[in-house]
Amino acid sequence: MPHMRQMVDCKTMTPFKTIKVGPFTVKIKPLSGEDAAKHLGTFRADLMTICLNPKFENEQIEAETFLHEICHAIYYVFGIKEKKDDQERVVSMMSTGMATVFSANPRLLTYFKEKLS
Repeated sequence: MPHMRQMVDCKTMTPFKTIKVGPFTVKIKPLSGEDAAKHLGTFRADLMTICLNPKFENEQIEAETFLHEICHAIYYVFGIKEKKDDQERVVSMMSTGMATVFSANPRLLTYFKEKLS
């Protein structure tokens, strides 16, 4: 049976209610119920929503999970197809996507710098 880490309430849950990814506004909400027991975070393309678990072991895991889910949103919004696109093209689209997300949401850089330091 895999070892489960003790999760603690992270009182500093991301302060963002929405972020812009490309032309879309992506909602940020807490995970609840069974999803919270199974996942640290999810991205729902059909709802344009990132959901984050309200409990993390520390702020660095919370911030990395948030960034991970933003990458899923970029992957969807920018139409990246893993079987069709080679690695350089995927990396180029992801870096362009991240640049547009950070440009549209300048407070994100400050947030990640603080949480990941």
